[in-house]
Amino acid sequence: MLFEKSLGMIRRKGLNHFLRTARYVATIKAMSLLGRLISHDAKNDGVKVCFRNFVEETNRKGGLRILELGPRNISHRHLFSGYSEYIGFDINPGNNVDVVGDIHRLSQYFPANHFDAVYSVSVFEHLAFPWLAFTEINKVLKTGGTVFTSTHPLFPPHALPWDFWRFTRSGFAGLLNRETGFEIIDWAEGLPCVTVPLVRDVELKLLHVGISYLQINVTARKIVNSQVNLQWALDATSLVSKTYPMENSESETMDLLEALGGRGTAKGKP
Repeated sequence: MLFEKSLGMIRRKGLNHFLRTARYVATIKAMSLLGRLISHDAKNDGVKVCFRNFVEETNRKGGLRILELGPRNISHRHLFSGYSEYIGFDINPGNNVDVVGDIHRLSQYFPANHFDAVYSVSVFEHLAFPWLAFTEINKVLKTGGTVFTSTHPLFPPHALPWDFWRFTRSGFAGLLNRETGFEIIDWAEGLPCVTVPLVRDVELKLLHVGISYLQINVTARKIVNSQVNLQWALDATSLVSKTYPMENSESETMDLLEALGGRGTAKGKP
């Protein structure tokens, strides 16, 4: 199979292109092997602990109404117990999806002050307007209820072209605060990594020295109804011509050298 793929690339792109690709792949694999020498088990990473704390606290209270956002591909429903209601909400129909709809219009699907806990894993980077999403979550969440969000400060583009944002702790402070009706009660940046540029640039020569993070988890409590009077007529579908992809897009499996050059669909052309 590998030989056939290699031969196919040589026929399509030429021998020189194939050799350059092979060099990149070999280098990246060698870097990955070296990284294992200093890596640690992710089981007790801060982001894993933060999520476990949220699950355990939710289960401890019992009898809660829980809303999971974006559960179609991977749901964490099995981790929760003792709830009175559990709803999976997604933009597309599929496994684990009870209600299909747009998170930016969450309050059109559910009553106000209905849920005790709302959570999502690897969803908010795919929301065109995250500030609007939190406003909508505030509407359907009870005062005193919790919202848990797991997303990425750094991660390769995926589910293109519906990949809009990367988040930091400071970014969440701008989204979850008293004016938007929340207070942050727990957070963690985790899954550490180093960033190694694949270009020669003097301004980037020390970039690999700093630690970056692949995931950030934040738990916040609703303290009041949002004080933000947000009017947002723009629709996410006006930004991109396709609906959120049911499967991986072609740009995620495109030619490696094209991706390294940042051309065309490597950037997720709408």
